[in-house]
Amino acid sequence: MKGYENETRELIEFAKTVLELVNAEREKEGLTALESSELLHAVATIRATELAERFSHQRPDGLAWYTVLDEFAVPYDDADENIGNLYASPGQAVEDWMNTPKFRENIMNPKFNMVGVGLHLHNNGTVCGVLLFIEHRN
Repeated sequence: MKGYENETRELIEFAKTVLELVNAEREKEGLTALESSELLHAVATIRATELAERFSHQRPDGLAWYTVLDEFAVPYDDADENIGNLYASPGQAVEDWMNTPKFRENIMNPKFNMVGVGLHLHNNGTVCGVLLFIEHRN
């Protein structure tokens, strides 16, 4: 998967902290923690890389964001995404998403049980981020 193999240790730690902070916000509301998987993380990383090309819920080829889930055979019953740009820290990213009504709704949606955190490092040191949420019934 293009993009995923180039992750730095810094981005991996950034993503882990974002997941911890998102789950802390959910815990405040009595919601269960979101799980992550290698596949969903990799797909979210692809989306983050795409955002550097085209900052939109559409992919650079004009397709809808969720087609990346189908492209990599991610099983899901429902899905949504949060996007953001120019983050200097994981706390700033989560704070921004929590202050954006639609993105907060995604974080606090009790039907979502999995999340992928994808990041792309810009040349200026800031991070472009994606949260891919899915509801997956086993």
